[in-house]
Amino acid sequence: MGMIKAFNDMQEAKGSADPTLLAGGIATALAHTFMGLFLAVPALAAFGILRTVTDRLTIRAALVCEELLLMIKPAEAKPGAAAARAAGAAAPGAPARPRVTPVPQPPPAPAQA
Repeated sequence: MGMIKAFNDMQEAKGSADPTLLAGGIATALAHTFMGLFLAVPALAAFGILRTVTDRLTIRAALVCEELLLMIKPAEAKPGAAAARAAGAAAPGAPARPRVTPVPQPPPAPAQA
Protein backbone atom coordinates (compact mmCIF):
# COMPACT_ATOMS: atom_id res chain seq x y z
CA MET A 1 0.00 0.00 0.00
CA GLY A 2 2.89 2.36 0.70
CA MET A 3 4.29 1.99 -2.82
CA ILE A 4 0.84 2.57 -4.31
CA LYS A 5 0.61 5.79 -2.28
CA ALA A 6 4.07 6.88 -3.44
CA PHE A 7 3.23 6.26 -7.11
CA ASN A 8 -0.10 8.06 -6.75
CA ASP A 9 1.74 11.06 -5.28
CA MET A 10 4.15 11.01 -8.21
CA GLN A 11 1.28 10.82 -10.71
CA GLU A 12 -0.55 13.75 -9.09
CA ALA A 13 2.63 15.86 -9.31
CA LYS A 14 2.93 15.00 -13.03
CA GLY A 15 6.31 13.28 -12.61
CA SER A 16 8.06 16.07 -10.73
CA ALA A 17 7.11 14.99 -7.22
CA ASP A 18 9.03 16.20 -4.21
CA PRO A 19 11.04 13.35 -2.62
CA THR A 20 9.54 14.25 0.76
CA LEU A 21 6.09 13.37 -0.62
CA LEU A 22 7.34 9.99 -1.82
CA ALA A 23 9.24 9.20 1.38
CA GLY A 24 6.09 8.63 3.43
CA GLY A 25 4.71 5.97 1.07
CA ILE A 26 8.07 4.24 0.70
CA ALA A 27 8.57 4.21 4.48
CA THR A 28 5.14 2.61 4.92
CA ALA A 29 5.99 -0.06 2.32
CA LEU A 30 9.32 -0.85 3.98
CA ALA A 31 7.71 -1.03 7.44
CA HIS A 32 5.14 -3.54 6.18
CA THR A 33 7.86 -5.57 4.45
CA PHE A 34 9.81 -5.70 7.71
CA MET A 35 6.75 -6.80 9.67
CA GLY A 36 6.03 -9.53 7.12
CA LEU A 37 9.58 -10.88 7.38
CA PHE A 38 9.47 -10.54 11.16
CA LEU A 39 6.50 -12.91 11.19
CA ALA A 40 7.47 -15.19 8.29
CA VAL A 41 10.98 -16.22 9.34
CA PRO A 42 10.03 -17.60 12.81
CA ALA A 43 6.91 -19.19 11.29
CA LEU A 44 9.04 -21.02 8.71
CA ALA A 45 11.46 -22.17 11.42
CA ALA A 46 8.56 -23.48 13.54
CA PHE A 47 7.09 -25.20 10.48
CA GLY A 48 10.39 -26.97 9.80
CA ILE A 49 10.69 -28.17 13.40
CA LEU A 50 7.07 -29.34 13.59
CA ARG A 51 7.37 -31.08 10.21
CA THR A 52 10.44 -32.99 11.40
CA VAL A 53 8.70 -34.05 14.61
CA THR A 54 5.63 -35.15 12.66
CA ASP A 55 7.74 -37.16 10.20
CA ARG A 56 9.57 -38.93 13.04
CA LEU A 57 6.30 -39.81 14.80
CA THR A 58 4.77 -41.05 11.56
CA ILE A 59 7.73 -43.30 10.80
CA ARG A 60 7.77 -44.64 14.36
CA ALA A 61 4.02 -45.38 14.20
CA ALA A 62 4.44 -47.15 10.86
CA LEU A 63 7.20 -49.36 12.29
CA VAL A 64 5.10 -50.25 15.35
CA CYS A 65 2.12 -51.09 13.11
CA GLU A 66 4.32 -53.28 10.93
CA GLU A 67 5.61 -55.16 13.97
CA LEU A 68 2.07 -55.68 15.27
CA LEU A 69 0.89 -56.97 11.90
CA LEU A 70 3.81 -59.39 11.70
CA MET A 71 2.89 -60.70 15.16
CA ILE A 72 -0.67 -61.57 14.12
CA LYS A 73 0.24 -62.87 10.66
CA PRO A 74 -0.14 -66.68 10.30
CA ALA A 75 3.11 -68.65 10.51
CA GLU A 76 2.70 -70.15 7.03
CA ALA A 77 2.54 -66.75 5.39
CA LYS A 78 5.64 -65.31 7.07
CA PRO A 79 8.52 -64.64 4.69
CA GLY A 80 11.24 -67.25 4.99
CA ALA A 81 8.90 -70.08 6.03
CA ALA A 82 8.67 -71.40 2.47
CA ALA A 83 12.44 -71.14 2.05
CA ALA A 84 12.99 -73.06 5.30
CA ARG A 85 10.68 -75.85 4.11
CA ALA A 86 12.43 -75.98 0.75
CA ALA A 87 15.79 -76.35 2.53
CA GLY A 88 14.52 -79.49 4.27
CA ALA A 89 13.11 -78.15 7.50
CA ALA A 90 10.16 -80.04 8.95
CA ALA A 91 6.67 -78.63 8.53
CA PRO A 92 4.95 -77.48 11.73
CA GLY A 93 3.51 -80.49 13.58
CA ALA A 94 5.53 -83.05 11.58
CA PRO A 95 7.97 -85.37 13.39
CA ALA A 96 11.56 -84.20 13.31
CA ARG A 97 13.84 -86.01 10.87
CA PRO A 98 17.30 -87.04 12.05
CA ARG A 99 20.08 -84.97 10.60
CA VAL A 100 22.56 -86.97 8.53
CA THR A 101 26.16 -85.83 8.65
CA PRO A 102 28.65 -87.09 6.05
CA VAL A 103 31.44 -89.36 7.26
CA PRO A 104 34.90 -87.98 6.43
CA GLN A 105 36.86 -90.13 3.96
CA PRO A 106 40.56 -90.85 4.49
CA PRO A 107 42.94 -89.23 1.98
CA PRO A 108 44.05 -91.45 -0.92
CA ALA A 109 47.34 -93.30 -0.53
CA PRO A 110 50.29 -91.91 -2.51
CA ALA A 111 51.11 -93.86 -5.69
CA GLN A 112 54.33 -95.93 -5.65
CA ALA A 113 56.39 -96.25 -8.77
